[in-house]
Amino acid sequence: MKTVVFANGDVGVSGLRALLRRGIEVSLVVTREQGDLVPVLEFCSGKGIEAESSPSMAPADAGGLVSGSEMVFALDFPEVVSREMAEAAGDGFFVAHPAIKPEFFGRDSVPWTIIKGERKTGVTLFQYQLDGSARVMGANSIWIGKDDATARLYKKLADATLPLLEEASLLGGHQEGAEDFAINPDATLGPVDEGSSFIDWKASSWDAYNLVRALTRPLLGASSSLGEEKVKIWWAVPDDSAPCLLTSGEFCAESGKVYVGAKFGNLRLEEIEMGGKTLKGAAVAEVLEPKWPVKFT
Repeated sequence: MKTVVFANGDVGVSGLRALLRRGIEVSLVVTREQGDLVPVLEFCSGKGIEAESSPSMAPADAGGLVSGSEMVFALDFPEVVSREMAEAAGDGFFVAHPAIKPEFFGRDSVPWTIIKGERKTGVTLFQYQLDGSARVMGANSIWIGKDDATARLYKKLADATLPLLEEASLLGGHQEGAEDFAINPDATLGPVDEGSSFIDWKASSWDAYNLVRALTRPLLGASSSLGEEKVKIWWAVPDDSAPCLLTSGEFCAESGKVYVGAKFGNLRLEEIEMGGKTLKGAAVAEVLEPKWPVKFT
């Protein structure tokens, strides 16, 4: 039985591990991974599974790779979830994605879940149909902790993937009570990029915090401007203990701490990058204090 798996990250590794435990023989693994962080490629190398890296996989190209396959899996690889793939794979096209709401079925589902302030997420396993609908076969939900950044949440989602794929029926299975849904690429949230990384200081401090923890390392980081200077905010937390009353974007430095005002509440900066230098703790206050009264925008 020829089985092709499209897989990325820790969710991809957990899914592959589950398929192997089920006795499914994986013929080929395709991943977009490249560079230093390549968990899927490392896993396949250790298991002797043929794998290749394709950073920009188009649905038409993916369809060509699965010709003659009896089963195809897309594990956190939404780019290949398409009509072309469904036509090539037939009834054996299964998708495991780290999201439980249709609007998060895009490439950057995990950071978007945090940015939007969701309290719960999870992994959904579905069979993709020719008409563009998703036939839900199972889901494993998890709570999002208040201090979960994207990397930590992704690890939790990977842990939730293993039992889901191990236990789900792949032969006509359907989760009792689950509602099938349509996948509309135009209705999903797009990629998290530089344009969506800027903090809106006219929103609440918790909105700003969600953006910071969603985009902190290894992602691109939340951004702001201080006058003419660009600032990357790698970590900051809501803190209303500031000794001064702050308006949106206004900051104050006190006792080695820097507070920035939002529309509701304040954010305390703990790690930033400015002028090519990374600053932490009291060093943030030392650099920013002389710049007062310039505001963050």
